[in-house]
Amino acid sequence: GVIRATGVSTYSVAETDLAIDKGVWDVVQISFNLMDQRQAALFDKAQNAGVGLVVRSVLLKGVLSDRGRDLHPALNRIALHRDRYNEFLNETSPTLSVLAAKFALSFDQVSSVLLGIDRPEYLYQAVTTADGSYLDEVTLSRLQALSFPEPEFIDLRVWDRMGWLR
Repeated sequence: GVIRATGVSTYSVAETDLAIDKGVWDVVQISFNLMDQRQAALFDKAQNAGVGLVVRSVLLKGVLSDRGRDLHPALNRIALHRDRYNEFLNETSPTLSVLAAKFALSFDQVSSVLLGIDRPEYLYQAVTTADGSYLDEVTLSRLQALSFPEPEFIDLRVWDRMGWLR
């Protein structure tokens, strides 16, 4: 076989920056979502370098979906902040998971978005969400201003180790 593209997964902005600077990767897989938007600082740099961005953790292990309604008490700050996104739910983004996916898809620099799908209805929702109609500039700007104020607290590996993910 022939390798058409090579990629790397990164976990911090510094790692992503290094991966882009190395000039050897075609694609970088990053974590990016409504609450943790730190990687957006490198979107233009990646695009200018011709590096594709594949976004994971769009739903933040279910926190930004219906499953996120009953979070562990240690994640109370996350739960309270999550509720702030409800004002953006409307006919085109009727659920938080749709809003979260449309948010990630609204950035031209994002090549692909990965969503965990374990039910047929989630697959249908993902396909209908990726319809090319995403968030307008005003809504996008408002959501960018609503990232979680302590992004370093958002560490799914720690949450899992502590038993905070249900």
